[in-house]
Amino acid sequence: MKPHFFAVSLTVCAISALLPNQAFAANLTLYAAGSLTNALTEVSKDFTQETGIGVSTVFGPSGIREQAIETELQQGQPTADVFASADIGNPQKLYNQGLSTQPVEFTQNKIVAVFSSKYSQTKITSEQLLNYLLDPNVKLGTSTPIADPLGDYTQKIFELANSSQPGSFDILNNKALRLVGEELAKLSPSAN
Repeated sequence: MKPHFFAVSLTVCAISALLPNQAFAANLTLYAAGSLTNALTEVSKDFTQETGIGVSTVFGPSGIREQAIETELQQGQPTADVFASADIGNPQKLYNQGLSTQPVEFTQNKIVAVFSSKYSQTKITSEQLLNYLLDPNVKLGTSTPIADPLGDYTQKIFELANSSQPGSFDILNNKALRLVGEELAKLSPSAN
């Protein structure tokens, strides 16, 4: 039997925080969650066209972006003017340290399960999902906790699964391939 593949995609809520950079000059720097790449690339182009102010963008896992901002500020380096995160926790951390303005929620999304049609011949319902994911032949791809908010939310889903079927957390957590945010996991062994 061929292994199945499962991935999770999300922007639970994206948060924007203005960071204490120099006065807005001819260009702005935007750090944003990877899940916002398409939307914010388009918004940045429109903004530049309307205002004449260029926007440099850096996209990636929100936890890694937040750590980059902290490091850049500590080292006195230029950093983002705007941080659009996929969660409230990362920008709130910057705000709590006095490093940014109050975060503002500007969009929401939901966690979804994505299955390759190549392997999934039948429609998998919500009621069947957990048993399907627990199948040893099914591969599970997620984001890395701490590095990317989706990894944090996935851990919460695993905990909910465990309350429904004891032992599920360990099975799901052990089989999950961390596909996003591995950079932080390598830097911080306690991230998992």
